[in-house]
Amino acid sequence: MTSRTKLDEAMGGGFVSYFDSAGHWFVYLLVILGIIYIAGLTAVTLRRAWARALKIGYTGKMLRRVVKIAVTHSLLPAVAVLIGLFALAPILGIPLSWWRLSIIGNTVYEIMAADLAGNVAGTAKLAGAGARELTLTLYVMTIGIMGGLLLAPVLAERVQKGALKIKDGDRRWRALGSGSYITAILIAFAVPLLFSSLTALLTLLTAAAAAGGLNLLSRRHRAAWLAEFSFAIGMLAGMITSVFWTHLTG
Repeated sequence: MTSRTKLDEAMGGGFVSYFDSAGHWFVYLLVILGIIYIAGLTAVTLRRAWARALKIGYTGKMLRRVVKIAVTHSLLPAVAVLIGLFALAPILGIPLSWWRLSIIGNTVYEIMAADLAGNVAGTAKLAGAGARELTLTLYVMTIGIMGGLLLAPVLAERVQKGALKIKDGDRRWRALGSGSYITAILIAFAVPLLFSSLTALLTLLTAAAAAGGLNLLSRRHRAAWLAEFSFAIGMLAGMITSVFWTHLTG
């Protein structure tokens, strides 16, 4: 008896498809409980921070203004997260996409991890995948992102002190360090798309052009708020035009 058969029988008998597993009511329940826990933890932390701020001399009016500004600035990036949910849901299903993008995760990372897991399992198309492939996908995502969570408490203070030291020192090193970081991110995420297919390349270029054009407009017209939408608009442009590029390239 194969491992897939054993797993499918454990989940109720018969072949359990990828999306039957990803959209199961128990997955929804786990995600809802996890989000409630995180929301409660956030509320407790906010309450303690509020009390501490009042204790050291901040007024309620000042704190309400800070909260108002924080909420306002959080709404714009949330648009990009919402668009990312639409892009990720056809791959992971709604509950898991909701969980990953609400708590920890990144749209590009999740898609790359799912694609890697599918290639390893030999099911590039999800139509023939089952519960085993979903488990492998989640395993790859979890293990891949766990390093940052475990190392952050140990290395975060050292990294912060090093960044502050560079910032207060030679500006050339600061610019070099920032440029190297951005370049590393581009290499990690963009290079695989450049060589995967012509459709992926055209989609990437379209998204980059849309985001770059919006940034240019924001600088030319001195509208900094417009740049907040660059990522969301770029992703939306890539998603919409990918249908056209797929049809054009066959």
